[in-house]
Amino acid sequence: MSQSRPARFVVIIPACRPQVHGEFDPLAFACGKPVLFYTIQQAQESGASGVLVATDDADIAHQAQQDGAQALLTKGWSNDMERVADAAAQLLQKGLVDEATVIVSLPANEPLVFGKTIRELVGEFSGSCADVATIGVQGMNLMQGYDPRVVKVITDKHNRAMYFSRASAPVMPGRMAIPTAINHKYRLRQVQVYAFRLSVLTAYAQWGVCPPEYFEDLEQIRLLWNGGSIQVVQLSHMGNLSIHDIKDIERLTKRLSLVIG
Repeated sequence: MSQSRPARFVVIIPACRPQVHGEFDPLAFACGKPVLFYTIQQAQESGASGVLVATDDADIAHQAQQDGAQALLTKGWSNDMERVADAAAQLLQKGLVDEATVIVSLPANEPLVFGKTIRELVGEFSGSCADVATIGVQGMNLMQGYDPRVVKVITDKHNRAMYFSRASAPVMPGRMAIPTAINHKYRLRQVQVYAFRLSVLTAYAQWGVCPPEYFEDLEQIRLLWNGGSIQVVQLSHMGNLSIHDIKDIERLTKRLSLVIG
C-alpha cells in the first residue's frame, strides 16, 4: 500500500455477544485479557482521533471503557455496518465528527489488524473517489477458497469490488486451478475492515436488506446493490487473523504468547 497521508479518522469497533454457543465472544480471554482489549489496542495505535466501541451489551460497554475506549450504546442491529452507522450518527449529533471525517469500522474479531494497516487503509481511501474502502489479501490458498467463513472478493482492473461471496469464487468449470496472475490480483481474501465516508453510512442505515446480501449473509453487498463503489486495497500477505470461534481464540492465544512471552 502507498504511504498517502491519511485524513482525520475515528475507529468504531462494532461488538456484540454471540447468538450461538461456541461463536466468537469479544469478552473471551486470550493471554489473560479479553479479545476486545487487543482490538482496541490496535485501533489506538493507528493514530485515530478517537476509538469507540459500538455495542448493545452493557458488559461489553463496561469492558471497552476499562480498556481505554469510549462506549456507544446502539440498538440491536442485525449487522456491523448498521451498528457503525448508528454510532457515527451519534457522534455527528454530538459534534465529534463532521462530513470530512473518515469512519473506520474495525470488527471486534480482528484483534491482529495492525494499527499501521488501518492508517494506510485510510491513506489510500483519502486519495480515492470511492465511497468505501476495504482490504483484500492476495494469494488465497485452496483451503481458504472453500471455507465459507473466508469472504472472497473479485475486483475489476481498477481494484474496485465487483462482488463478494462466501462460496469458492469465481467458479471455473472444468479447470483444475486458477492462473496465478488472476488468483493474486483479482481474486482476494477480504478482511472486513472498512473506511467510510459519513454520507455513505447515513445512506446505508436507510437501505433495506437486498436479496444477494440475504443469500450470502454479507452486509457489504448492500453497498454494491445500491450503486456504491468499494475500493479494495491489496496486501500481498496477511495471516488468517479473523476470530470466529473458540478454536480461533486458542490460535490467537498461542500467537500472543509468542509475543508477550
